[in-house]
This record gives sequence, C-alpha cells and structure tokens, in this order.
Amino acid sequence: MFDWSVKGLDFAKMIDPVAAKAAMKTGLNQALTVLENQVKVETPVDTGRLRAGTNHEVREEGNALVGVLGNNAEYAPHVEWGTRPHFPPVKAVAGWARRHGINPFLVARAIAVRGTKAARMFAKVLESPFASNTVSQYVSDALRKVIWK
Repeated sequence: MFDWSVKGLDFAKMIDPVAAKAAMKTGLNQALTVLENQVKVETPVDTGRLRAGTNHEVREEGNALVGVLGNNAEYAPHVEWGTRPHFPPVKAVAGWARRHGINPFLVARAIAVRGTKAARMFAKVLESPFASNTVSQYVSDALRKVIWK
C-alpha cells in the first residue's frame, strides 16, 4: 500500500470539482493500467491463467477514489505469498507436473517438505517507488489538464 498527494488539487476543485474528480479517476485508471502491466511482467507463467487474471478497477468510496489491483485466480495468493510445507492432493499438482515431465507424487512430496516459494509479483511492483511515482504522475497530468484547459 502506498500514499500519494497531488499539488494543485484544492485549486482544481475550486475551478471545477466535477472535472477534477473525473480527471483524478482517469489518471488513476491510467496509472493502474501501467501497474497492472508491470505486475503481469513479474508474474510467473505456466498456462497463462494467472497472468490473465490480473486486473484493476477504480471505485468511489464516499468522497475518496480507491484504486484496486488484484487477481481473480483462486491460487493467486499462494503464488504471491508462497506456502508453508504441506502435502497437497496429488491431483492438484498433476497438471503442472505432467507439463514439466515430473512425477506428481514427487512434486507433492517436495511441497510437503519445502512449501512453495513466494513470487511476490504484486509486492515487487506496489512496494517500489515506481508505483507511487506512476500514480502521482498520471493523476497530476490529468489534473493539470483541468487547471490549464
């Protein structure tokens, strides 16, 4: 999670509050598109479903605009954060094991011993200065268009 601020926001709201909010929404959406694409670059790929499941949306919550970047694949949290050692059902790893030419039981046993390594594809992007700089840049640019139209 990160916080950011935009200079000139109060001035833009005084000029045209509706246009300022629309500009902020547009800028935030553009920034999230860039961040989403960067997360996709960092995402490990086997079948492509995890990468394809990455998405974003901009919501209004009260007076605030909230940008949400996430993934709708059921297993995304396990890839992001990794797992502790556990013995998964052999069926759950069978497809991956077959595609990689490995015995599914051996994959399950390795996970039981070591767990799975965290990919941290979202954390790498969202915890970097790139994320806050990108949001600030796109929202500021959109607001400048309102102020200097």
